Amino acid sequence: TLQRLAGLGVKAKQGDYLLLMKSAKDPTKVEEILNRVKANYDRDQSEKPTTSLYSECISAYARSRHQNSVSKVMHLFDELDQLYKSTGDADFRPDSKLYGATIDAISKTKSQGNKAIRQATMLLDRMEKDFDSGLIDVAPNRYAYTSILSAISQARLPDGHVIAEDLLLRMNHRSRQINDEDILPDVVAYTALLQALSRSRSPTKTNKANKWFAEMETRYAEGNADLKPNKITYNALINCWRMSGRRDAGEQAQKVLELVEQRYQEGDYEIKSDAMMYSSVIDAWSRGQSTDKVERAWDLYSRMKDQYANGNIDMCPNDIIISTLMKCCSFAQGGEQAKAEGLKVLLQCFSDVTASKHLGQSPSPFYMLLTSLSRLVGDDAKRRPISASIFQACVKAGQLNAAVLNALSECQPELYVKLPFVVNGTFRIEDIPSEWSKNLPQDNRGNRRDARRR
Repeated sequence: TLQRLAGLGVKAKQGDYLLLMKSAKDPTKVEEILNRVKANYDRDQSEKPTTSLYSECISAYARSRHQNSVSKVMHLFDELDQLYKSTGDADFRPDSKLYGATIDAISKTKSQGNKAIRQATMLLDRMEKDFDSGLIDVAPNRYAYTSILSAISQARLPDGHVIAEDLLLRMNHRSRQINDEDILPDVVAYTALLQALSRSRSPTKTNKANKWFAEMETRYAEGNADLKPNKITYNALINCWRMSGRRDAGEQAQKVLELVEQRYQEGDYEIKSDAMMYSSVIDAWSRGQSTDKVERAWDLYSRMKDQYANGNIDMCPNDIIISTLMKCCSFAQGGEQAKAEGLKVLLQCFSDVTASKHLGQSPSPFYMLLTSLSRLVGDDAKRRPISASIFQACVKAGQLNAAVLNALSECQPELYVKLPFVVNGTFRIEDIPSEWSKNLPQDNRGNRRDARRR
């Protein structure tokens, strides 16, 4: 397009460049346009690589989540900043859009995690200072803060929750400082903080999560519509309990689930519970140490099945959920009686896997059945017929992979060593009969494994 314009003797304008940049999907193509303008400026200053062009190029990298976007956008930002400092030309002056685009691009990258988030936070610090000193005319907006918060919520930083809490407090402080309510944290900010807390190892994270959630609800009740908790918020709070390591994790997570269902019944139809929310609560019971956790987890699963049978398609059981329930069975608390209850529920799960069209669609439930059986039944003679039935069901479903075979070797080595493709305790995936693994995705078949290795 630029060549055609030049051939017609038409000089491209800033608007033409911006339009071409916006239409290009590849950020490297966008940068080529910027480089062309920069070359013209270096040659005879006939065109200027303005702040708007730099902002658009950085935004292109943000949209693409290019692998090297952090180093690239910081190079572009620093390049423009040096251009402004060396010339004093207002057309090169960094503005709020440039800052916002750069923070957004850095926050969206996943390749550099900790480093990227800290760079974005430093840039936010600088943006606040530049606004306070009058160098830019617009302060960081809510999106600048929440984009960093969202990045923190998805990262695994040791101090991620501390950075997230600091950002949320800063939003409140800055709002009062410059008298701008548009900076106040919203549901996205609070939810991102709860997600960061759920990933942290802080022993006080559940107390902090409850505190922030209570503050959110109070402000919403006082009239701040931007702080209405949504489904993601409740899931984040459940995950805080699920990952807390506390004895009462299941009980507390279920209280959150019951709150969701209560509010749905009261008319808040935006926060309807679903199978994955139930799965998280079942996992919370699994991770806790309540003596009745198997019974409570089975009750939740049964409620799911009943709701699905009554037409609630959001409650369709799947392999992830039933595998989570099996894991709960395998860690039954309370001695032999608890193990007997765990085995009873495990066998009910096995019955569901073989009877339901929604289950047994991956190796996961068969793997969990075998590993849970190993934990629950120490008597080899008692375990033998059950493990054989599980293995036969897996083969019939065409879901046999390396993980299931290794679980079988632990659960029932006598059966494992009799398999025709097992030689000296080892096997090759390519030697497994194709019928036995016919429904596996290609990337789920695994590699050569030594099942005897511990």
